[in-house]
Amino acid sequence: MKGCMIRVIFLLCAALWIMTPCRSAHAEGFLPLTGAVHVHSSDFSSGDHTLSDLVDMARKRGLDVIVLTDHDRIALSYGIPPFRHLLSLGFSRNSVLKRGARQYLDAVNKLNAENPDMILIPGIESAPFYYWTGSIFKGNLTVHGLRKHIHVIGLTNPDDIEHLPILESGFSTRYVMKLLPRFLLFFGIILLSLVLITWKGIYKTAGRILLLLGVLGALNAHPFKSSLFDPYHGNQGAAPFQEVIDYADAHGGMTFWAHPEANYGVTETGPDKKILRFKIPRVFMQTEKYASDLITTHGYTGFESLYGDTIHATEPGKEWDQALIRYCDGGRKKPVWGLCGLDFHKQGQNSWSYLDRGETVFWVQEKTCEQVLNAMRNGRMYAVYQGGDSKIRLNSFSLASQDGESEISGGTVETRGESLNLHLSVNFSDAAQVPVRIEIIDSGKTLYTLEGKTPLNVIQDITPSRAKGYVRAVVRADKYRIVANPIFYKDPTKLTP
Repeated sequence: MKGCMIRVIFLLCAALWIMTPCRSAHAEGFLPLTGAVHVHSSDFSSGDHTLSDLVDMARKRGLDVIVLTDHDRIALSYGIPPFRHLLSLGFSRNSVLKRGARQYLDAVNKLNAENPDMILIPGIESAPFYYWTGSIFKGNLTVHGLRKHIHVIGLTNPDDIEHLPILESGFSTRYVMKLLPRFLLFFGIILLSLVLITWKGIYKTAGRILLLLGVLGALNAHPFKSSLFDPYHGNQGAAPFQEVIDYADAHGGMTFWAHPEANYGVTETGPDKKILRFKIPRVFMQTEKYASDLITTHGYTGFESLYGDTIHATEPGKEWDQALIRYCDGGRKKPVWGLCGLDFHKQGQNSWSYLDRGETVFWVQEKTCEQVLNAMRNGRMYAVYQGGDSKIRLNSFSLASQDGESEISGGTVETRGESLNLHLSVNFSDAAQVPVRIEIIDSGKTLYTLEGKTPLNVIQDITPSRAKGYVRAVVRADKYRIVANPIFYKDPTKLTP
């Protein structure tokens, strides 16, 4: 009997939706653009396809946007104590900073000019920090956090990319004043040695030794490093990544945490194995999951809410909701948005290795690069995993007040004690009738779940649970999944000054 009642309610909602002017993304003047985010090329990073090939592949698969995230620097070095920055074993491979940031931006701009039907956005997948434990001689040398990455998107000045505050990024004047004291210590030793050299006997010998050590120490401790951190003093927590977030924000860029719950585990390399395609001595690699950094860092734009691994941060009450609630309570200046991270390197490599398999759909007012960047910055997008040839689409997701004010993902609706009206519409590109399950989440708690077959239209009145909160949605259908960004609501009469 209960199941029959639910079906009746669905039919009534569908009929009402047909008769009611729907305040969907389309009705509000927004155009959906389908994009692939987190894509690597062979020209500037670890991909297997050139930039030109990627454009052709994306066009054939019906995409409008490619957000490139070639690596800033793919490098690994282990310094020999006590002069770790002078004497080191290191490896590097093709990357944006190795080829040159200006060449990277110029190549993308050229392709944009040659392909006006496509939008290419140059981004960076940054690995700001890693650290070492163990010893080569004990056979337990381990590099930690090498695969802990964050995307930097929207930097258009090549100098801003060249001076990202990361390890292995060359010389920089950014931290001179903070790193100067240690350098001055060795400079003082050099001055003392020059005095001793003017004396005779053992003092002259001591002066020469001190001069050598002072020069080596000064070179090793020079203050023109690209990062405040080095890989020989253990785990520095979120601090190196917060530096990148703050730097990107100060230069007009955005930052998105990449694959925060990827299951890398512990891997071992040896003389007959390779890391980053280079032969190295026996080394262990370990990158722990870092979803907790969604809470410990601030000021970033968002994270990959869908990617080719199991993710729990998007579950009700987990890290994403915790960050959003802190924003609603005034504990964070910015909300946190989700997008789909494809991590595309080579077509056909696995179930995610097609440009249209993991998509981010942007709601824009016109088809321009600026509009896509604006949608990313303001959360007007949703993440979707396409499990087959037919495409699932979120046609509308909006929240409206009783006086007619309506917003889509990223927006804020005002209410004064009244209920809000939720509109959600989902279907498949071939009009297939597919069972779907919709979960509506209000400020970290599941408000309700609905089940039905596509095409499915939902209209639901909801009562806000907080003075300032949000509603977001997750849609599941067999191998398909949609994760929509939140729509905020606030009641000025209940907000405390």
